[in-house]
Amino acid sequence: MRLQRRIVAIKLDHIGDFALALPGLYDAYLSGAQIDVVVSKWNYEWKQIVPWIHKWWISDISSYDRSRKSLFNKVHGLLSYPKLALALSAQNYDAAIDLRMVQGDWRGKLLARLSCSPFRIGGPGSGENFLSSVHVPDAIHVEDQIKERLRLFVPLTNSADCKIELGPLSKSSSTRCKVILHPGCGAPARQWPQRHWIQLINNLSEMNLDRIDFYLMGGPVDIDLITNILNKVSTKLFKPLFPSTLKKALEEISTSSLLLCMNSSAQHLARLVGTPTITIFSGTDTPEQWAAKGNNTVLTSKPPCSPCHLHACNQVAHFCMEDILPEQVAKSIQEKLRNLSGISINPS
Repeated sequence: MRLQRRIVAIKLDHIGDFALALPGLYDAYLSGAQIDVVVSKWNYEWKQIVPWIHKWWISDISSYDRSRKSLFNKVHGLLSYPKLALALSAQNYDAAIDLRMVQGDWRGKLLARLSCSPFRIGGPGSGENFLSSVHVPDAIHVEDQIKERLRLFVPLTNSADCKIELGPLSKSSSTRCKVILHPGCGAPARQWPQRHWIQLINNLSEMNLDRIDFYLMGGPVDIDLITNILNKVSTKLFKPLFPSTLKKALEEISTSSLLLCMNSSAQHLARLVGTPTITIFSGTDTPEQWAAKGNNTVLTSKPPCSPCHLHACNQVAHFCMEDILPEQVAKSIQEKLRNLSGISINPS
């Protein structure tokens, strides 16, 4: 007689969104469930980091790839569903749970139905007829919403903050303070102006940085942005950092005293490894729902057009990010470092 509950969690989303699901999935694992996942192709690197997920299924669907705009590309990947569904149905899962928290998205719900699992959970809206149970969240924060949805099938440990086992990460023995600035972002509407980054770095360079190593970190798509910023600042104290893998990015963040980023995947990676964060949060979404939990200071401006949920700003000026000034961010960095490690960065 099989006692262990077997769950396939469907999370057709981006890296940061999958990171948001990991605390809840780990909680379910601690409760004795076997966790398999269906993820988008760009989340496959998590397999090398999260050892407690039993099996990884990769979906070819590209509807969440922000670079794809045509109708063909929006439905691209659905042709792979029959093969994937056949493989999932052969597993005889006890439950299939769609963890995408955007209401009205039907693709994960369809995959749950095709898995032939007797218990199928997802959100309301398009495709809810594919489900056996529709979850209308009570919680505000997405991380808590995901736990609510999982709890419909498996009793969780109710841990306030489940520790994520990310496998062995290299630790630095340096006594210096490492601070990472992450200027890259997946959507123009969430981007802090480049001139603000330049002014922030110039402001910081005028302070006493004897015990601090500053880095500008990003992925391959951020190389031009970071290079351009460094070419326009008046200091050479800030170094570029381009981790080649997701695991290396987590290693860099985990060995840092502080991460400064926008409402992007970086804040959620920092949350997983316990690194204190400052998030410059745009008006696209509400921080109460999407800002990373943990030791995270959120800097935000809320113009009348917020939240807009747009990929690119359609206002005459990008008010929500323009109004968060470099001086405000520099002060937040000063206060955060002073509170975390007693390091003061005062004018030289």
